[in-house]
Amino acid sequence: QLAFALESYLSKEQILELYMNHVYLGHGAFGFGEGIKFYFQKNPRELTKEEMVLLASLPSAPNKFSPLKNPEGSFQRVGAILVSFRNRGIYPNLEKKQFVSIYHKLS
Repeated sequence: QLAFALESYLSKEQILELYMNHVYLGHGAFGFGEGIKFYFQKNPRELTKEEMVLLASLPSAPNKFSPLKNPEGSFQRVGAILVSFRNRGIYPNLEKKQFVSIYHKLS
């Protein structure tokens, strides 16, 4: 019911923008802008596809899949997302091994 109520006042694009600016990504970071700064110390335009996928893996369970607190669980979650992407033809050239360097850079 909440979704229908929101759609009567806002466009889907506005709802998505609000979500992306307020979703919790762990470690006190709310919104993808803060998440990018916290995890990668970059601007959004500087992100790699791998970094984008890692951030996209966080909203469902930011503490459980935190690459800082639980790198193995995070890595498994990223792998599951990649399988889903491959099945849908999204980023077919991304491989799980390409993410290893990201985890070494995080501290």
